[in-house]
Amino acid sequence: MENKTNSAFTAAEKETKPYEYLSDHPIYALDVHSDSYVAIDGLGRRLPTYEEVGDKKQRFVGMFYFTWHSYHNHMTPLNTSEAISRCPEAQLDYNHPLWYDQGEAKINFWNEPIFGYYDNEDEWVLRRHGEMLADAGVDVVIFDCSNGNRLWPKSYLALMNAWSAARADGVKTPSVSFLLTFDPCEFTIEDLHNLYQGFCENPLFREMWFIWKGKPLVLAYPQGLNADDPVEKEILDFFTFRPCQPSYFKGTDEKGAKWGWLSLYPQATFQDDSTGKIEQMAVGCSQNASVESARNNLPSCFSSKEHLFGRNYTQKHGPYPLPEGMISGKNFEEQWEYALKVDPEFIFVTSWNEWIAERNVSWSNGKTTYPNAMVDTFIDNFSRDIEPSKGILKDHFYYQLVSYVRKYKGMTRPEPASPPKTIDVSGSRSQWEDVKPEFRSYRNNTQPRDCDGYKGHHFTNATGRNDIICAKVTHDDENVYFMVRTADKLTPANEPGWMRLFITVDYDTANWEHYQYVLNRLSPTDKATLERSTGGWNFREAARCDYGIHEDTFVVAVPKAALDITGNAFTIDFKWYDNMQHDGDIMDVYNYGNAAPGGRFNFRYRAG
Repeated sequence: MENKTNSAFTAAEKETKPYEYLSDHPIYALDVHSDSYVAIDGLGRRLPTYEEVGDKKQRFVGMFYFTWHSYHNHMTPLNTSEAISRCPEAQLDYNHPLWYDQGEAKINFWNEPIFGYYDNEDEWVLRRHGEMLADAGVDVVIFDCSNGNRLWPKSYLALMNAWSAARADGVKTPSVSFLLTFDPCEFTIEDLHNLYQGFCENPLFREMWFIWKGKPLVLAYPQGLNADDPVEKEILDFFTFRPCQPSYFKGTDEKGAKWGWLSLYPQATFQDDSTGKIEQMAVGCSQNASVESARNNLPSCFSSKEHLFGRNYTQKHGPYPLPEGMISGKNFEEQWEYALKVDPEFIFVTSWNEWIAERNVSWSNGKTTYPNAMVDTFIDNFSRDIEPSKGILKDHFYYQLVSYVRKYKGMTRPEPASPPKTIDVSGSRSQWEDVKPEFRSYRNNTQPRDCDGYKGHHFTNATGRNDIICAKVTHDDENVYFMVRTADKLTPANEPGWMRLFITVDYDTANWEHYQYVLNRLSPTDKATLERSTGGWNFREAARCDYGIHEDTFVVAVPKAALDITGNAFTIDFKWYDNMQHDGDIMDVYNYGNAAPGGRFNFRYRAG
């Protein structure tokens, strides 16, 4: 991008006013109210409800997000967690063949992402990131551009394009911002010029950039900008600057840092100069620092060290036993609990999708030198990503994030259910018009995947089939009626894994992943089959149910008796899922078919 340092932009090419959506934009008109979803994660932890956390507050969550994968994907990925467990002798040996592919160094992932070793330009993955972060309540992703003048433009442009399209489908994706170098330098000035030019010339910047205190937020040092230069004066006036410093051990330093990105417990807090109130603090899954480094204020790395502040480590209790303390996120929990007590306006969470580590022959913190050292991330426990993995951590940290964001920000008040109503399953869809609430799901997210990833990996996925857009529930004295609608005509009901409905009424009985019942695990014939779990993915028939298919709508009447429901006051949690590929694997929901709602989330219908 050409710098226009010596001449200001013309009025015609400069449009810097923050973007505002009209009230009928899809992010409002198609709002799925994902903060009303319920879930129990893979560790049995329930998400808090509205009754527990109350109404929404003016609080904001930022997520550290990495756009460098498109620039490293020429390398062969190595799952370091798996590799070290297989060849522990390689950990301290820089030249071990494990680290190389035909003489070329591999790139080290702490584990394999749930979406595979993907490229940052993979629109299929970007769409899923946008939905998951929206469902978690994240307001802004903050791109890591802290290492020199590396903005990774093709990656952030791909993300902004994908998320703009997702917003047109009703997804409240996060906005974006940039974290530049951790000190004032010439790279910072160059990056600020490029970003300001992008904002002036590209409407996507206006639409997607996060506004803080009335201006676009950038985590950068303004020192070095010349107020006598017309363009640099515009840059100084245009952004809200929040300089960020790298230390985990201190707060505001002599360089004038205003925000932090990662900190040891109890985390540093940063005040708003205009009000004196605490504006920002950081929360992390782990910190690539050691007890020794913390005591001596020294830089640190993850590899080959003991007493590190990994996912299982807390300042109050030290390391919790592995793997329990790691997969339950004791470090994350301690940091979030402190953040809730402080209650700043903005919490910066580290991180979503760093994944890769720089491997060095050795690393010195000024006191001790460590061989074959990996900086910033290493293996499962010594990593700091929340994006689900195919390893032992699965999606546990994602739902821990969702839980704490709700406690911090509050939730939308659930819409009450309309009065009971008898439905004719063979009747028209119009009989559902006065049934409330309407449970919405993101539309247009069944597009196929066909994209290269890291070296040796190409991803194809055409399992998106029926695009579920909404569901409703009502009941009478005999039945509970479920309706689901898709964007287009439903595919034939005899297809494998067709339009399954998972239901929970009582979480304390035998279940599969907390679901007691499944409908359509067996393809419907003249009746639809409701089955009850006998424990895990094992079922017995519970009822044969009347149903109707009307172009894009499926309606079924499930007998209350089969669900052990009596009376008109009850609660049902449920999920629709089309085209599961691996029966009994809940992690399928992230990669295959179409689930409404996504992931482990469920809709909640509360009658009476």
